[in-house]
Amino acid sequence: MESKISILDRLYSWIYIKKLKKLGAIIEENVVICFGAKLFFNEECLIQKDTVIGRFVLIEANRITIGNNCLFFPRTLIYSKETFSLGTRGKISKDCIFRANKINIGREFWCNEAVRIGEGGWNQKSANIKIGDYQFIGPRAQINVSDSVELMGYGGLGIETMIFTHGAGHGQSATDGFYAEQNKVIIQKNVSILTRAIILPGVIVSQGTTVAANAIVTKSFPKHSLIGGVPARYIGQSNKEISVKEQKNIIVDILKEGLGTEPVIKNNSFCFEKFNENITFQYDLEKIESTDNISQRDIIIFYQGTNKCHKNYSTCIDLKSKTISGRASKASEFLRDKFRRKGIILNYKNYSPFSLNYDYLIINKIEV
Repeated sequence: MESKISILDRLYSWIYIKKLKKLGAIIEENVVICFGAKLFFNEECLIQKDTVIGRFVLIEANRITIGNNCLFFPRTLIYSKETFSLGTRGKISKDCIFRANKINIGREFWCNEAVRIGEGGWNQKSANIKIGDYQFIGPRAQINVSDSVELMGYGGLGIETMIFTHGAGHGQSATDGFYAEQNKVIIQKNVSILTRAIILPGVIVSQGTTVAANAIVTKSFPKHSLIGGVPARYIGQSNKEISVKEQKNIIVDILKEGLGTEPVIKNNSFCFEKFNENITFQYDLEKIESTDNISQRDIIIFYQGTNKCHKNYSTCIDLKSKTISGRASKASEFLRDKFRRKGIILNYKNYSPFSLNYDYLIINKIEV
């Protein structure tokens, strides 16, 4: 695979990292700062290993902290008066602009191209944005931070969604009765805000809520609401109760679709094979037979709880607690991605996923 990080980029990186270290920056191994990228800081700068900062990226903050294996794609601009922090395995696509008093972002952040954070009022003391773990932001989304915004994570903002913390119209005076609210916005966990929906100042989007495309949300709703319309109204509940049998069937369907094969059913388990690894989904823990003959290339998936036999598997995927543990492999990473695409985000428990690869994302047109 031909590298998209050129010799020029690596030469520039070697020279520029030496300069940053002289200024007091701490930069770990395998960090690449590509041609034309620049970082400006006053108090501290920490860039952890395996991070790539693409061409002509600009990051400016009093304190900069970038976690392991983060990727910044070309021409992204980040300005923060106080802090900019990005957790492990964060990815920010090209042509994004982030501006705020404080910018604090958690692990596994996935931000697509041309996202705007900041806009009017971004340099105020209250203009802070906090983003939790596993948050997705779609292309061309916009977040105004005249007041604070918090995205608690494990959710997504769709294409061209908008969040506003300031609602005054130019020339429309509050003393004449025009709408002029300025207030913070909170997006709780497991929230899905679909294409071109708009969230107005003062709204709390409660946990598990789904906001329909093109909705304008002017007020808060209870947890697990499905809301839509202009202005948004309650349509129903965003999820439903399902039986153990339905859960089992959903998991089997995900595996069949993702792995592209029918399972072999034996010993109260559905058995698959992918990349020369055996994948077993156990749906009845009380009837599990001996696992003494399990190899170190076997993956176990279960939903209803753990079993002492599971320690014999190389990788365990617990869909009840939404965790993955053990050895990372091509098959386990493939499964992790397939579950993610169905909304099942697996937290790592003694598991080290494959590194995000800058070249791979460009060559496979994930980043263009």
